[in-house]
Amino acid sequence: MDLATPVLQADEGFRETRQLIEMSALLLDLRRKTSVAATTDEARSIFKIAAGNGWRRQVYSAVIVQAYATHERFVRDLAKAVGDFLTETYATYDDLPRRTKDEHMKLAVRRLQDVTERGHSQEVVDPQRILSRLTACLDGGLQLNLDVLVRHPANYRSGVVEEVFSRFGLDVRTTSSREDLSVLVGGVLNGVYASAASVVDDLADRRNQVAHGGLVEEILGAEDLAGIVDAVAGYDLWLARHVADCLLSDLIRRNGTPIATVDRTWRNPNTGISSIARLVDVASSLIRGDVVYVVIPQTAKASTCSIVSIQVHNEPADAAKPGGGPFGVDLGHGVTKGVRIYVLNDRWKSIANALRRVADLAPIGQQDRAIASLVPSQHEPEAAEMVVLGGMTAPATEPATE
Repeated sequence: MDLATPVLQADEGFRETRQLIEMSALLLDLRRKTSVAATTDEARSIFKIAAGNGWRRQVYSAVIVQAYATHERFVRDLAKAVGDFLTETYATYDDLPRRTKDEHMKLAVRRLQDVTERGHSQEVVDPQRILSRLTACLDGGLQLNLDVLVRHPANYRSGVVEEVFSRFGLDVRTTSSREDLSVLVGGVLNGVYASAASVVDDLADRRNQVAHGGLVEEILGAEDLAGIVDAVAGYDLWLARHVADCLLSDLIRRNGTPIATVDRTWRNPNTGISSIARLVDVASSLIRGDVVYVVIPQTAKASTCSIVSIQVHNEPADAAKPGGGPFGVDLGHGVTKGVRIYVLNDRWKSIANALRRVADLAPIGQQDRAIASLVPSQHEPEAAEMVVLGGMTAPATEPATE
């Protein structure tokens, strides 16, 4: 399972698209600032091309097509990563969510009909592979046909994105977000688009108009194109973070071991965050630096915490051990009464860490810092990576096991 690679590839694709917009704008700016008499014949020819509607149309078309292609590839790759997550974390096909099993069967059969009824080439559709994987699933194994689950005949507008991820039991409607996505339609897009999803939908419509040879009725300028690219890139980054957050919550709920419930909370005077939790007791030992997972009962959402400090009977301690409570534990993350604390065994830690790296990316508007955090430092081991949780910086070390 790899959610980080789709994010990195999408970031590269959107960056290249922005470079084309910037190059076009710089060329026009250079033309305005350069004296015609001082230029060469070659430069005058370039400036003449840059001033024409044909060039503006070509830049517009290239930006629209590339931005949409980057978005579609990202959605497909992210959805495949979700399928890999299911394969790695469920034991058998029967254990999968009912919706996923129903969709897998329906879409696999429909894809086979593309060969038997619609005459699609077997070079495009591999019926033997689809059948063998479907048979393995029905025999109790787990070999999903991910291509059929992520494929859709329509363009990847927001509604199609929602449909694709719903096949895996995930709600990716922007209305389900705990994050304010309205920032994506600010600036030059303010008043033009109602939401980030509407920008994605408009991009798909514009891509169809360009790709199918239709007359381009509106050629957007560099500033508007940059706004659209940034909005779609922000939507895709949110999608990755949201999906990772959902998968992490699912992993903790299904495979985590509950060790304590928060009985009371206090505000940390240094941070102003209610991160200090009273635990009546613990089911297994905790030490400072341990990574634990907290699940909010009302929302079933999970977050990752690193234990900052422990107190036993109001005295600092290195560990909280079963039967030695009550304990005061600073989780470095805002918590409330009733929150349950979980730990994971070694089998699930690597998956949780991979999900956490994407789920804990910087918020919208800070994409550069977000993407940079996905690339491990060459001078610092990954286990010592610093993550920002609830406004506090804590080492992302592995939990100790006893």
